[in-house]
Amino acid sequence: MKRLHSLLLLLIVALTANAQIVKIVPQFNVGDELYYLGTIVVETTEKKVITDYIQRIKIVSKDNSSYTIETEILDANVKYKTWDYDADLLSTIYKARKGITFRFKTDLNGCIVKLLNGEEAAKKAKDNLEEAWDIVFWGKYPDRFENAQQQLELRATVFNVFSEQGFIIWMQSEPNLFSLFGKELKEGDYKYINLQYGLEVKNEVYSLSYDEKQQLLVKLYTHLDLTQAERKLRLLNFLKKQYPNDNNIESRIDELFELSQIGKLEISQMSSYCLNTRFIPVEIGFVGNTNQAETTYLYTLIEKSEVKKYIPLR
Repeated sequence: MKRLHSLLLLLIVALTANAQIVKIVPQFNVGDELYYLGTIVVETTEKKVITDYIQRIKIVSKDNSSYTIETEILDANVKYKTWDYDADLLSTIYKARKGITFRFKTDLNGCIVKLLNGEEAAKKAKDNLEEAWDIVFWGKYPDRFENAQQQLELRATVFNVFSEQGFIIWMQSEPNLFSLFGKELKEGDYKYINLQYGLEVKNEVYSLSYDEKQQLLVKLYTHLDLTQAERKLRLLNFLKKQYPNDNNIESRIDELFELSQIGKLEISQMSSYCLNTRFIPVEIGFVGNTNQAETTYLYTLIEKSEVKKYIPLR
């Protein structure tokens, strides 16, 4: 009877979660230190790249309107079957970030509002890399860097995280440790996210429930659910706006649709979050599929005492 009562209570809690709006506001305490073991796997038909890293987050201070927080990549390791451009680029990105403390502010909802030491962090990142690292990179992959614009884009890719906008994207984009903070979630709610050529993907709160520890379980499903006719119409409208003086777009839309490959585009992503009773992430999982690759993420909260057994990552 006691077990039946517990099961009924869990069912009521689950139904309540589904019916209500849950606002994700983390209850940080000054002095909190959180350690996450992260693994990112990118796999195509030709290759597989695995990135492991350990990230520290420390709550430094709190005032009436904000938290001051630090985060640092303590260690990182890129594993690969074949050393190529993508593996080399990932290795360079994490080498630049490793051991650098980012200090930032959030509002009381946990939403990042300001990066406090971007310039200082960028200088340290440059010290992490060899002198003239970018020129060496261009020389190793000449087909990737045929002009000055492509060379500049390499630097932007590696150092973008040290700008305020880039840092916020890194920390708050789905799936990541701060991506749910400040959001109001209700099962079944959805929004559309714009892509290129007038396309958009549907981002849906797929499920919202609590487990037996009263931890909040959230699943977000993002997918491209447009029919072929809808995709073609979106492309037509996009091209008309881009080239208003071209009178041949409509008559060539079938050809342009075929050339764009939009009809073959596939996007499907599922993010799973487990938040403890203070709404701090305990585990985050992600599986994403496109035509080109399958990507999986896993972030797991670990005890500070466990960190030493993982470092150095191999």
